[in-house]
Amino acid sequence: MEILEFPIQGYPDVYRRRGCGWEDLDCYSQGLRAEIDEAAERNLTLDYCQHDWSSTREDPEMSRTRRIIRYAQEQGGQFGL
Repeated sequence: MEILEFPIQGYPDVYRRRGCGWEDLDCYSQGLRAEIDEAAERNLTLDYCQHDWSSTREDPEMSRTRRIIRYAQEQGGQFGL
């Protein structure tokens, strides 16, 4: 089966960051890890939206983004960036 378009599920990064507080990068990362873990356990595809402007707002080096990607890769995730 081919998929032309696959909509995102869950909250885009902006809503998650607002819920955690923009400065609380650990809260943000933990929420994503839970979603990554569930997708890995259930052999699902996780489609996640992260905006460039919000990614650098409190983390200009994007260190949390790199950690999230590394964590997902360790769980067997693949990326189409």
